[in-house]
Amino acid sequence: MTNRNLLLGGGEKLTAKSPIKRGSGPKKRPYKIDDTRRLIQQSLLDIQSEIIALPQDAKPRGEGVFELTLHPAFLARSYYPNKLLRATGLRDIGSKETVVIPKNVTNARDSNKEQATATLYIAGEVDHVRRLLNFLMSDDTEKTVRDELTEIESVGWIRGIDKIKGKLPADQKLHSFEVALHIGEAEEDIFAAFIDFANKNSAKVDAKRKIQVGGITFVPVEATTLAIQNLSSFSFLRVARTMPELRLALPNVVRQSFPNVNLELPQTPALFQGKPVAIFDGGLGASDLAM
Repeated sequence: MTNRNLLLGGGEKLTAKSPIKRGSGPKKRPYKIDDTRRLIQQSLLDIQSEIIALPQDAKPRGEGVFELTLHPAFLARSYYPNKLLRATGLRDIGSKETVVIPKNVTNARDSNKEQATATLYIAGEVDHVRRLLNFLMSDDTEKTVRDELTEIESVGWIRGIDKIKGKLPADQKLHSFEVALHIGEAEEDIFAAFIDFANKNSAKVDAKRKIQVGGITFVPVEATTLAIQNLSSFSFLRVARTMPELRLALPNVVRQSFPNVNLELPQTPALFQGKPVAIFDGGLGASDLAM
């Protein structure tokens, strides 16, 4: 039998040098600076007004906290808005995953589709937000800062009602709540301000039981529904929910009998006659497995 040779399509290309493309060229940007101005200018004005309206004891260091959501095309760490935050004086105090439908996309296949992205929790004073707005509206803004502005999908104030998760009790009795705060290791002054704010609203913070994980502090709070609603205006409060109850163990449930249940054993012989099987229900009662 004659051996057949495989045909190599386009084999002549192997006789010459072929250039290798390195990199994919400039990053495609879904927004120009005019688009970003249209998208977030009014939101920044609203954020300034909200910070000013907060009582002084609800905004430690004079700072409010708002959300800044990045466009899904800029999730890579290299696109983190370092220069923008540094130039404005704003600071990143946390983040969360968010799903959005971007207004514009870099790939037509992603149009009108939900995409995962990151929302940053940003803290700052009114002057810092005003500086951000000035950078946004100025034609003289440094290019690197302007580029980071065009990576923003949206900004928005966080309403107190949105920080409360789950259904609140309808009565005005004291209840236990779990509260998460944007407070890290070197921010005891903010925690002290929260305790003072809670006391003014007839709520009790169990400071001895606080747990700190990274930049978030969890602490139990005893309060009425009205009090926890008032506490939600505290700028560094991230989320509040009723304390989950312990589920009771019911060990006898699996041992209950079920009457009128007829069990039928299979009539077919065992598939593997020579392989014994042992079932240990309740642990080994002997040290000798041969027993």
